[in-house]
Amino acid sequence: MTNEQLLEDMKQFITATVSQRTAGLATKEDLDGLATKEDVSRLETRMDERFNDVDGQLDEIQNAIGTDLKKIDAILEDHGGHLKRLDRKFA
Repeated sequence: MTNEQLLEDMKQFITATVSQRTAGLATKEDLDGLATKEDVSRLETRMDERFNDVDGQLDEIQNAIGTDLKKIDAILEDHGGHLKRLDRKFA
């Protein structure tokens, strides 16, 4: 085998190896439909705004429930006092 034949065989081997290794890589056309950093940043901003809105709504709900629970607690304490007076009255 001459040096020229050996060199040709090496070129073919390298070309085949590189072709096999790069066959699964994405092409520029494959990347065209993907989101950019700017797209992700805009999405994060919108999500933060939405989460802040939901967080505010949850705070309002929690406050309303707390207010209602205080009212119910006051009513129960009032009923408890009535029950104690009735117990004493009939005891």
